[in-house]
Amino acid sequence: MKNEPSTINKYQYYDLFNYVERVGNSNFDQVNFNIIDALIFATLSYYYFDFMKDKENKTLTLDEVVHIYQMYPDLMYEADIKSLRNDFLTHLIKYPRYKNLEISNFVHKISIKSEQQFCALSIKLNQDTVFISYGGTDASLIGFKEDFNMSFLKVIPSQTSAKEYLKNPYFKKFKNIYIGGHSKGGNLSLYAGLTSENTLYRRIKTIFNFDGPGLSHIENKTRYKNMEKKVISIVPNMSMVGMIFTDYNDTYVIESYNTGLMQHDSFSWKIDDKNHFIFASHLSRRSKCLNKSLQKYFANLSNKERKAYIDIWWLIVKETDAKDVFEFRDNLIGNFYKMIKIYTKLTKDEKAMFKKNSLYFLKALKDETLHFNDEEFAVQLGKESIFDYFPI
Repeated sequence: MKNEPSTINKYQYYDLFNYVERVGNSNFDQVNFNIIDALIFATLSYYYFDFMKDKENKTLTLDEVVHIYQMYPDLMYEADIKSLRNDFLTHLIKYPRYKNLEISNFVHKISIKSEQQFCALSIKLNQDTVFISYGGTDASLIGFKEDFNMSFLKVIPSQTSAKEYLKNPYFKKFKNIYIGGHSKGGNLSLYAGLTSENTLYRRIKTIFNFDGPGLSHIENKTRYKNMEKKVISIVPNMSMVGMIFTDYNDTYVIESYNTGLMQHDSFSWKIDDKNHFIFASHLSRRSKCLNKSLQKYFANLSNKERKAYIDIWWLIVKETDAKDVFEFRDNLIGNFYKMIKIYTKLTKDEKAMFKKNSLYFLKALKDETLHFNDEEFAVQLGKESIFDYFPI
């Protein structure tokens, strides 16, 4: 586990809003493109800029994108954009560092049939440099289903889309290519980099994985080993998503204003006045226990068993007819009743398998909590300076 020496008491805490306010009037020559900028760019692919699919809107400045986006309240709802996130977009375009950045190549796919939820866009920093941003899981239930499918599929549909996205001829003109994403977007960034064509791969400077899962299946182990020096993985102190299929020794742990699993929200991550994350001294015990339990769970179930278990969960959830977490939440009691009703209609074997797998994970979690060994998680110190400057 890579951790930075904690000097928490020396800093006043900030967040993304404060950072933008502090550096927003400086261009990238005056204040270097750094790890916080990369996080900001990674969050932009969460928004549904679907109007950019129209020919006349394929390439816009960020300022233009935001103003058009605010004219489509339905898109704002569909993208699971809370008021904080909407406020952040408005905040960004107040400052010259960001407002005139060129946004293009927006792609958004969502399919119940193929069980896919995918979003990506590119951000041109200058004539030599582009940042490719892959979106994480949104509020759609099919997005969560695709996430769970990672546990038994070698390649999920969004990974295939991420790979194909990099083949866009537009990217051939750039000398410096950065790839990044938050949550599932981080996983897609890793996969896209791993499977990219050699001529493009050589121009990839850094791959940013912000609290996203690692790769469950790696076929090109030689490329993966070489790619490790290009990858920066960041997780909060209490991480679950970012620890799945992840090597603890290659991950930097940071602090968050939130507690528990809510630390996954990148808007809660602490930033100091020197444009660094506040690095934690350790990964929380709860995070370690939870992820060791998941490892044990995956190791003792075949792909066929994992698929059968997840498919039953999906069958039960799908019965609610909710298309996203908002609709599920708005009729919570009624939806739980529908789920119980469909569960009672399962066959005897399906119920037995569902119960067995559910109890197995709970038992694994209990065992890890009681017998956890902290010594397995060695602390490796690094230097903040590696996040200060990325050439553009």
